[in-house]
Amino acid sequence: MTAFPLRVGPLHAPGYTIGRSGVRWLVDDGHRCKPGEPIAYCNIGVRPSSPPYDRVPFPDESHDLQIAFAPRVSGTLRKADLVSYGGFLDQLTSHQTWLPELTIGHLEFAPGERPPPSRTASELRPLFLAGRRTTNLAEGQIGLLAGWFDRSRAWWGEGDRFRTILSVGLCEQLGIFRGERNAFLELFAALPGPIHFVFVPDDVIVPCARTLLEQFRRTPAELAAIADDLVRTFSAGSRDGRELLFAGALLAALSQSPLRDRYNVLMRAGLRTAGPADAVVLSLTAEGADVLRHRRLGYTLNLWEFRVAENGPGVRTWLDENFEKVPVSCDDVRRDYAALVDAVRAEREVEFFVLNRMSSAIEDDVHGYALFERPLGDLLASVRKKELNLMVHDLAREGKLTIVDLDRAAAKFGGAAHLPDGIHQTRALADELRGEVLRLLRKRQVI
Repeated sequence: MTAFPLRVGPLHAPGYTIGRSGVRWLVDDGHRCKPGEPIAYCNIGVRPSSPPYDRVPFPDESHDLQIAFAPRVSGTLRKADLVSYGGFLDQLTSHQTWLPELTIGHLEFAPGERPPPSRTASELRPLFLAGRRTTNLAEGQIGLLAGWFDRSRAWWGEGDRFRTILSVGLCEQLGIFRGERNAFLELFAALPGPIHFVFVPDDVIVPCARTLLEQFRRTPAELAAIADDLVRTFSAGSRDGRELLFAGALLAALSQSPLRDRYNVLMRAGLRTAGPADAVVLSLTAEGADVLRHRRLGYTLNLWEFRVAENGPGVRTWLDENFEKVPVSCDDVRRDYAALVDAVRAEREVEFFVLNRMSSAIEDDVHGYALFERPLGDLLASVRKKELNLMVHDLAREGKLTIVDLDRAAAKFGGAAHLPDGIHQTRALADELRGEVLRLLRKRQVI
């Protein structure tokens, strides 16, 4: 058999030193590798090589910056010795310097298979991953893109044309974007080109169109007033660590606008900047029947009720005393979506995509509607879902957005088995929806 070395290859960041941890494996020795399949990874650190030493290119992601390695050709993997050390040396980036000639293993080819002749073919493809911790106390370097992040992202480290796809989503988008292994691997298996995927979860704020619009427009003075209110409330009365952690995470979320984010990215050739997003994927499920509005400051909160219940009585007291519940009709949602799209497009070109709702309700047992007051959508969740789907259909006809038809996919697979609560799906349905998102991104010429 012919042995083919697997080298990590060059990685340049002028003015910086790149350190790495030991290599951790994603597959076993003897694994039959596919082209572009990540087989191993390590943590990396990018530190200034001369003063001033506070020039950190990934200030919020420096502890959770990783690189996964993917061979360019098929073959049987044979791991090299002394590239994985185990323990903390496979997590810390301060003990090893990046060396392009580092060979982490080799591929064996069966008789009749011929390795590519070029030297570049033996360089592993770099897939970079980065997570921004919700709190710096959330240490979780136990796996590939593992940890509690309020933003996670990944990108191939080669190529010139660079597009950023932002998922501001719920659990239904987690499976589509971060995938079964939680590290965007399924997406990059389908996309060989230089694409940058970003996922912002709903751990604190449920990202409805109204809250996203307010984040996009929020001024420093408005944010300072919100911060003063939170600090005064929770520092004075709370003795529950859960409440303080919730307040801190909430303030961090209110301080950010995912639609304005720009990103540092490390490529083979050096550091670059990406974003703001070229495309944004939203979830219609985020549009609940009501939101909370601060009585004095006027800003909107959209929260999962179970998050409120889990984070101490002080959070509930603060909400009850300072916020009013505001009903949100389908017409309100339409106005919110239109205003959000128009505000962002006034500054730059961006494509919007929206996952619609599963319109059939498993629990729906209504045999007649005559006894219900109108509008039915204000009373019956199943009717509201249908009305929301019609609403986004109208917005799509106006060119505001493109629909990712979750409703059709759920009907095809069977909602009871694959989307039992209307949000959380099986792997099969997530795979279907991922393929649909990629198809629509290509159709709209984003990728």
